[in-house]
Amino acid sequence: TLARTHERRGDLERARELGLRDQLFLVANRKGAAAIHLYEKVGFVHDDDLLARFGPQYQRAEVAMRFVGSTR
Repeated sequence: TLARTHERRGDLERARELGLRDQLFLVANRKGAAAIHLYEKVGFVHDDDLLARFGPQYQRAEVAMRFVGSTR
């Protein structure tokens, strides 16, 4: 829901305030295209180095993203 999305944005901004911005990342599968789009919208960017480092640990990991902050 929209309220939940705003709540998550608040969590991400709090992480930024705490200096954790460079430590937030995720791995995902391309089948979750809608989720990936949402991640991009809230400030995650694709990171091939993270994929190379952490992707092999997950059977279906095809995308890795790190949080850089709001794109707005």
